[in-house]
Formats: sequence, C-alpha cells, structure tokens
Amino acid sequence: MSTGARKEGLSRCYRDNHFIGREAVLSAAIGYLTTGSGGLALLAAPGSGASELLFRSFDRLFFVEKTVIPVYFSFAGTGSAEQLAARFIKSLITQSVAYLISDPKLLRAGISIEEALKIAPAKEAALFRGLWRFHSPKFSTVDGDAGELATLEVLSRSFDAAARANAAGLEISLLLDDVHLFARNHGQTVFESLFDSLNRNGVRFIAAGYRRFLYNASELPATAIAPLDFTDSAKATSVISNRFGYNLSDEVRDLVAEQFQGDLRLIEAFFRGANELGKSLSDFKNTQFHYVEEIFGGRCAKVIDRRLNYASSDPEEVRMVLEIASQLSESDLNALTVESAVERFGFGRKRTEKLFSRLNESEFFVTDAGKLRLPAGHSPQKDRLFARYRLEVSGENRALLLGKTVLRKIDEAPGLLAARYKAIHSLNLRGLLEDFSLRREVPEALIDYGRFAAEFKGAPDDEIIREIRNEPFISLPTIAFSTATQDIYPPIARSLAREKCAVGFGFRSNPETRSDEIWIAAEINSKTEIDREHAEFWCDRLEMAALMCDLPEYRIWLVATEGFTPDALAAMKARGAVGSSRRQAELLRRFLRGEFVQPEARADTGEHVEITIPMDENAELIAAGIVEELAKKHNYDPKSINQIKTALIEAFINAAEHSLSPDRKIYQRFDVDDRKFTVTISNRGIRLTDVSPAANGSERAKRRGWGLELMRRLMDEVRIEETDDGTRIRMTKFAVNPD
Repeated sequence: MSTGARKEGLSRCYRDNHFIGREAVLSAAIGYLTTGSGGLALLAAPGSGASELLFRSFDRLFFVEKTVIPVYFSFAGTGSAEQLAARFIKSLITQSVAYLISDPKLLRAGISIEEALKIAPAKEAALFRGLWRFHSPKFSTVDGDAGELATLEVLSRSFDAAARANAAGLEISLLLDDVHLFARNHGQTVFESLFDSLNRNGVRFIAAGYRRFLYNASELPATAIAPLDFTDSAKATSVISNRFGYNLSDEVRDLVAEQFQGDLRLIEAFFRGANELGKSLSDFKNTQFHYVEEIFGGRCAKVIDRRLNYASSDPEEVRMVLEIASQLSESDLNALTVESAVERFGFGRKRTEKLFSRLNESEFFVTDAGKLRLPAGHSPQKDRLFARYRLEVSGENRALLLGKTVLRKIDEAPGLLAARYKAIHSLNLRGLLEDFSLRREVPEALIDYGRFAAEFKGAPDDEIIREIRNEPFISLPTIAFSTATQDIYPPIARSLAREKCAVGFGFRSNPETRSDEIWIAAEINSKTEIDREHAEFWCDRLEMAALMCDLPEYRIWLVATEGFTPDALAAMKARGAVGSSRRQAELLRRFLRGEFVQPEARADTGEHVEITIPMDENAELIAAGIVEELAKKHNYDPKSINQIKTALIEAFINAAEHSLSPDRKIYQRFDVDDRKFTVTISNRGIRLTDVSPAANGSERAKRRGWGLELMRRLMDEVRIEETDDGTRIRMTKFAVNPD
C-alpha cells in the first residue's frame, strides 16, 4: 500500500482519510486545547481509539495550528510516584523543546533531559532548567515511602510545572492518556486532588480514560468517543489490514469488523499477529482459525488480559471472575449480586464491590444496583474469559478445546454477519421511539394499520404525503429514554434479536393531566399480514417482559412487515396494543423528522420574524396585525388569514390567563412562506399541563379546553410542548393549493 510521505508526529494514521469516524470529537478536542479553560474529560470505551485521537490532536497542534505547545503524556505503565513524576517533567520539557525548534524527530528520538536542555532555545533554556531543577522528583525533599500525602506532593510538584510554564508565557496544553490507570495505581484521592489542582491553576488539558470510570470519578466537563458503528468499523478494518499487507475481501472485512465490534486496538493486534505469523486471511476458515488462536494466547489475548489486570491481577480474584463469567453464560442466571459473590468466594463485601466496579469500568461486565451481569451480544473479551476459564479452571485439553472452538466459530461466522446485515436494515426502533419527542401529534393513519390499509395502502408516497395532513391526529408520548428490551429483560433475546425490540420510557402531557407511559415495541418479519394467532403470540411475549420488569402504564406496539389482518387488529385493540406496517413506520419517521415536503413546493422564499410583547390588554392585536401583513405578503387567502389570527389570539389569551408568568411576556416567532405559516408562542410560568381544572374553577377550565380545541380546528397542525419553565405552542396552517 502506498502511504505517501508521513510527518514524524505521534499519529499512526498515515493519511487524513485513515482517521475514521472521529472528526467531530477531534474538532472539539482541538477547539478546547486552543481556546478552552481548565480540563475536559474524554470518555472512551476500551479500544475505541482515544490514544490515536490524542495523537491526532497533538499533531494538529504541532504542525498546523501552531498556537499552543502540545504535551502528550500517558499514565500507562508501572512505577512509583517518583518515576511517574520524572517521566512527566521530562515529557513536558522535551516535547516543548521539539515544538519550539520545530524538530518533530525529537518526539520519537527518546533524547535525555540533558540533551533537551542543551538544544533548547536560549530564550527558554533558563526556564526549562528551572522547571527541571525545582519540579523534578530528583530534587524532591519528600521521604521515600511516606504514604498518600507524599505521593500527592511528589506528583503535584511535577505537574505544577505546566502552570509555571504557562505563567512564563509558553501556552502549554496537556493531552493526558489512560488516566484510569493513574487512579488505579495511586488512588482515587490522589487522582482527584491532582486533576483538581491542574484545573484550579488554569492549565488547559484533556484527560482521556475509560468512560465508565471518568463519568463517575470526575466533575470535569466531558465529551465522549462513541464506539464506531459497523460502517466505520469496516472502513477502519480495511485501513488497518492494508497497513499490515492484507487486501481483504468484503466478506472477510465485514466479519472482522463485526467480530471485534469496532475495537481498534484489538483489530490492530489481530492483523499484526497475522502478519508476524504469515497467516492467510483469504476466507472465513482461515480468519476464524487465526481469531481463535489470538483469543487463546496471541496478541489479542495479551491486550484483553491487560484490561482484565486493570480490574485485578490477584490470581484468586481472576479465578473468581472467570467462574462468574462461566456461570452467567451457561445458566439461566441473569445477574450475580454482591451478597451472593461474597458468600460464595469469601472475599469480603468491600473487596468484592471494588472488583465489581473495576470489571464494570473495563466493560467485561455491567453492574447495576449491586448486581453483576454479562454484556449483551458477543465480544472478544467474553470469548477470552470463557477460553481462560476452560483452560485454567476446568483444565481442559488445550488442543482439543482449540479445535472445537475453531469449528464452532467457523460455523457461527455466516450467522454473525447475517444478524448484522439484518440489524443494518432494521427499523432502529430505539431511534424511532426517541423521535416521538420531535412531534407531539401525528396523523392516526401513520400508526393505526387498519386506517392506513383502508385509505392509503398501495398509494404512492407523494399522494400519502399530500393527503395525510387531512387525517385525524393523535398524540404520542414524549420519550425521555429508550433501550433494547433485552437490556431490561434478557429472556426476550430467545424470541427477538436485540435490534428488533425496544422499550421507550416516556410521559404524556395533556392540558388537564400528565402521566407516565412506556411503549414496548417489536419489529416482526412477515411475508403476509400477521394473523390473530401470531399477533397474540407476540403480545404475550411483550406483556411477559412488562410484567417481569414491573412496568406500569405500558403500551405494546407491533410493527409487522406487511401489517395485520382485521382479526389481529381487533385482538390487539382489546389488549391496548397498536399495530403498524413497516411502510407506516418508515413514513412515520419521515413525518416526525419534518421530511414531508410536498413535491410541488417551490424554493423557500420565507421570512422569519420574532417579537416579544407584554401580556397587556389588547396586546394580542399587535401580533395579529403582524400576522395579517405577513400572510397577505405571501398570498394567503382571507379565510386562512382570519383562522391564523383567531388561533393566535386564543393562544395569547390562554397564556395570559393561566400561566402566572413571572415576566408577563409572550415570546412569538412567525415562520412563513408560500406553502405554510407557522406560529410559535412561548411563555414562562405554570405550564398548561400543570394547571389543575379545580384550581381555576370549572368555567375557566372549560374555557381553556374550548380555546385549545378551537386552535386545533382552525389550524392544520397544533403542538403543545412543555419547556423547563413554561409552555410552547406551535401551530401551522398550510396554504390552500400552493403554486
């Protein structure tokens, strides 16, 4: 592979297009390191590429930005506090010198501190000598092993060098890697104190480490490195394999990407090991054979074992971990409690809780309310745990076990990819449920298959898009959080793939009440309409999940490829369930995301006007006058103009009468073009959904309800939204027969 010229920086990506799926986070990191203040936590899953992102950030600052001095430092590796402090101060000085004299070769040369001080620019040489003399642990007055306080003093002395350099005008930004290892090796108290000191002293830095550790351990503002999705993982697999001389077929590339779940460090170890051993990766058989060898004791195994050592290097604790993994995978037991682990292994509660926490941070397991469970799905880390259990605990014959495992992995490979391809083409129910929050009300025909089949089945999308707004609208709950059903009820995996079933936790806000509502959704493949028997079967499965998880006020939503028979819909309705076809669900997603643009629409020549007016008597007439002028300008007919004005006045009166607004102001926005006129009215104060009918008296409550109903009749779309401190009403009127 031709890689072209490479700058002698830290990044291992030879070309810009080799850095995949991290551009947004890279831009955020560069922005923070150049203009931010204090520290930023970079939350990363194991193997997600945090180190490479820091390398890339370093190189951008070193070669391109040229506004701050980047200093990269990793906490990986063992050693005393003195050794760590010495490494840091040496890194700070040598990398700063390399930047100031524009010699990137020094970054990899491993020069001594004495050499760096000799070649430092005369202007900064005295400063660097002072930093080494005062901040190096070599000159520390702290006694050798004086405990945590001594450790903190040694480390603080060295890291304070960054603040001193900044005070002297050097503008240093720190890129700190593997900070979870620092906390593990030197204690949580030292970790918190050191990073708080850096933050307090105004040192600009990014701290990258395990996301589950940093999320709980740091109060720094944070940004996350999300795991690569399958598409980006496949691209990264191609780039890494090419680096080691492999030109993979598409199917082998996809298998490796899926099997390693976007874990870049393991993917690199896999190909490095294959290259060193001269392995062929031409087909599934050879690829899976090498995968098993890597898991049993190759480079991948070493990477995974180092991650496990983060949780514990104690042989007894490691044995406990292997036994727990085997127990959870081979039985119906979904989770292991701290109490049962303490009773079985006898390590004591505090020791067991600490181990559970680190297993969670390194993502071998998931902890929840004192329970430990295996993550859903497949992963190399799980494969390594199972291999070690059977080799080290069960004492199975290595050659026999390896042979059986190779055959199983070869047999599993096509199914593994088939499941991934199905997931790619699934509806993404979690995302669709979360999209409910984009619009409170939708045409009933986009949810109810019976209505859709009667009025739109077989119609082209353009016709549906044009006519759907004339359908009755129904309200949807606001989904605050969604997850795979498998995450709360693992047995559902026996019936449905992970991506085919989701739970959305939400609430429904009406003018009179607010109530929680949970939707349990499942996607069912079908070549024909689902009949009553099969519809009830799937309702039973989802009702069992709701019952076992004690979910209140839930609603079942089944999405079948070709919809449901009338008998099936009747049976579902009796159980409070709703059914849709896949086409409906896809149209619903488009509607929720505002993608229903009529084909005959012209280019947008719209206007956007914002005004704020007081809740004074007759003040709404001012807004009505503005609406009339805007509507006339865009050729709306007189009837539509009067309807928009009346709806606006009703919304204004509702806000003025019922909000108890502290600032007594109405915030309005008008978005108008030749196709539609949207009025948005916001106010602070008591939300419409929080106003009790009894609080205002029955007559006022009736008046408020009548006003809202009038708005819905006058306008084509009306959405009532809660804000943190008030209400927002968004109303839309479509133009009659736009040109």
